[in-house]
Amino acid sequence: NIDFGLDKILNGRVVEAHLSGIRESHSGEFWHDAHSLSPNKETLSILEKLISKKTIKAITLEQELSVPEDIFISDLKNIHEITGKIGLTNAK
Repeated sequence: NIDFGLDKILNGRVVEAHLSGIRESHSGEFWHDAHSLSPNKETLSILEKLISKKTIKAITLEQELSVPEDIFISDLKNIHEITGKIGLTNAK
């Protein structure tokens, strides 16, 4: 039993978050990043917890070029909304 919970990594050393959509593996046992999908509510919730620690200096949204631009912009706006709630003044 391997524990990859946030409590194991939220020690102030996380400075960059890479964000993408996720999909379940064929076996249903694992999750894989899916750059063709938007980040879901759970992923955005994890981002919110990470940036609430005030150590995140950069957020990278990882998406394929095939993602329509309006969806890409919508995803950026969702991230911007989260960073604004936390009070990050450099969010652009």
